Amino acid sequence: MRVVTNLRGKDSGKITNLFLRCLANYPNRLPDTIELRIAGVDALIIEENRAIISLSSAGDEMRPVFFERLNRIFIRRSLDVMPRLLEDVMVLRETAKMLGDEYLGYLYGRLLGRKARNFSEYLNASAAWVAFHPVDKADADMLYQITKNKAYEARAKSLFEALKRNLWVGSNLEKAAKKLGRLNAGNEIQMGKLGAVPDPQQRKRLRAPEAS
Repeated sequence: MRVVTNLRGKDSGKITNLFLRCLANYPNRLPDTIELRIAGVDALIIEENRAIISLSSAGDEMRPVFFERLNRIFIRRSLDVMPRLLEDVMVLRETAKMLGDEYLGYLYGRLLGRKARNFSEYLNASAAWVAFHPVDKADADMLYQITKNKAYEARAKSLFEALKRNLWVGSNLEKAAKKLGRLNAGNEIQMGKLGAVPDPQQRKRLRAPEAS
């Protein structure tokens, strides 16, 4: 595998080394070339033999961020296009399997104090506890407690039951997609900016030749 980095600043060496360690410990097949950039935008571009991971900034908890990105690359290369919420649940679940309590703490901090303003935001936040449910039910309950909304939960109950299943099984994935479609929320659902598809101007910036 070829790894290209375009990082600047005093912590660039530290971030690069951490990313390389994450790659070394990642168990699944990835593209032949992985590019990591700090480019002022959170984005992910996946091509046949290359993936570009772009981050708007780099903070203290980068290991969970890197594993999320790598899992998103693997899942998008492995499966057909699917509703974003289903992809998020799969990404979070695979990352939870790999990082356990470290990832629990990261997600807990990311969700704490953030109240959903609508049903779509509630589903996005709930992806965390639903993803953890088959991995560790106690950890899932911790995340559930900070995202629960009884009124919204009643509406999403059937979808959650489908999302708790093994989504690598095609019939389970299809069932969950149908239940999400019935809620008529598929086009609204996002999970922060993780793996966002960049607009044309951002893609142009990301593809511009830069020193590595």
